Amino acid sequence: MRFHVLGIGSIGTLVAHHLRQTSRAPVTLVVRNARRFRQNKYLVAESAPAAVELRVTRDGATAVSTGYDLEVTNPHKAESLAAARAPGAVFDSPGSPASTLNSLASADAVVATLDAADPTGPIASLIVCTKGVQTAAALTPLVPRLGPRSVITLLQNGMGVYDELCARLFPDPARRPYFVLGTTTHGATVVEHGHVRHLSRPGQGNVQLGLVPDPRGEVDFESWLWPNGDVGPLTAPTSAPSIPPSPVPGFDNLRATLLGLGGMAELSPAVIPTNALYHQLLLKLALNSVVNPLTALLGGGFLPNGMLAAGSLPGARLVRALADELSAVLTAYVHSLAAPHPAQPDVVALFAPSAIARRVTALAAATSANTSSMATDIKTGNPTEIDYVNGFVVGLGRQLGVSTPLNQMLRQMVKFRTELVIGKLPAGGAPGAPAPAPAGATLGGPDVRAAEKAAAQERKLALDERKVRLLERRLELDEGLWRERVQQRRAASRSARKEYGEAVKASGEHSARHRALYGKAGAETAAPAATTALGAPGEVGQAGATGEAGEAVGEAK
Repeated sequence: MRFHVLGIGSIGTLVAHHLRQTSRAPVTLVVRNARRFRQNKYLVAESAPAAVELRVTRDGATAVSTGYDLEVTNPHKAESLAAARAPGAVFDSPGSPASTLNSLASADAVVATLDAADPTGPIASLIVCTKGVQTAAALTPLVPRLGPRSVITLLQNGMGVYDELCARLFPDPARRPYFVLGTTTHGATVVEHGHVRHLSRPGQGNVQLGLVPDPRGEVDFESWLWPNGDVGPLTAPTSAPSIPPSPVPGFDNLRATLLGLGGMAELSPAVIPTNALYHQLLLKLALNSVVNPLTALLGGGFLPNGMLAAGSLPGARLVRALADELSAVLTAYVHSLAAPHPAQPDVVALFAPSAIARRVTALAAATSANTSSMATDIKTGNPTEIDYVNGFVVGLGRQLGVSTPLNQMLRQMVKFRTELVIGKLPAGGAPGAPAPAPAGATLGGPDVRAAEKAAAQERKLALDERKVRLLERRLELDEGLWRERVQQRRAASRSARKEYGEAVKASGEHSARHRALYGKAGAETAAPAATTALGAPGEVGQAGATGEAGEAVGEAK
């Protein structure tokens, strides 16, 4: 079975790369313009149909995956593909197997004849990673190649895309493909087309998948995946999860899709029950409804997520006010889903105001250096997903009778900001609005982007000037500190010399006193010594007389 990946942005590149590394199935990248890949040198050769390579950088190491097929959906850009790879059929011709995917019976026959070597044949499994606002338009050219046994996996921000696709593209349940809904906590940013930086560290982030109930009611998917009633997540720590064999013929594509996505072990995938997945989707919706519009509006596209967790009291109050409103809507929605039974307390607790506020702060801190996708769209002038984030909350509130003034305000502010940036303001203005701009004046568009760019450059220059002033001030402080230290050393040196001089002087006075004192005492000591050696004058005479008398006595004898 062949995988088709639609939307080769940050998440699409990440998924396609890991799918290619872990699955033996061929992978086709579905794009609107192949020239971008060629311009960014991610076509290894200009011939060779499997010449595309994707790169993922994580923790400084870059992994490369190759062997992709490339398909262009925009017929006006078909020449881009011809310039990027060897000539070949790009679109289905009348009478191809794709044109027969209009009934369940014919689809069962086509499933057995799917040629994995043909990247432009019927689509067995399509992974959609486009923005919600672009999904229906991007999927429309592929509808003739999608049948009831095809599988569409939606891995996007926001909610409401599945309902929109069913209403616009697949209104008949008998012909509707199987849908897998997914959500991910992995962070990634595009370096250039075909190259992303994976921001989540190893062991962080996950991909959670859940199956939408069978549109034709043939199989209970949860009974198939969890036959013993143990509805724990089917995870893949080292290999693909254990997916039971297909319960009925024609489910091979669905099983192969779950095995392929579940085998991306480095992304920590898990297949979970639909209700549990829906709760995770609602939680992510709540977080995106706070982080995305605030960072997009407050920083003009340049505000990193971490500023929402910087400890600002007004910022914390703003987050808490949004958390209160989101909690009111989502709690009411959870109760409506569980009716007529009461909602489980642990599920309701997930959407308490304090729980949402804590999760927002934790997310902002964990992704402090990241810029939200909505902020990036505002900065680059691309359409945002506001209608599938805060707009979805507003729609829920309207259905449930819960007021959502803050979400409605954020939605309108982001939409107005987008119109300013991309230049789509109505020329005549709204009823009751001020008079339109005079002739020659512009309403948004390139001029707004140029003004914002100039303002950003001015802010950058101002910050650089401030850095220079701070550096100069630091140098002045360092110079003053150096002078102070020099003065302290000089003062210490003078003090030391003074103390030394005083010590020398004191030592000289001591020596003089010593000579004066001990010199006199020495003379007095020397005189008695001489007297002892020579004897006193009287003693000498006496000794002499005694000696002479002795000698005389000796002679007489």
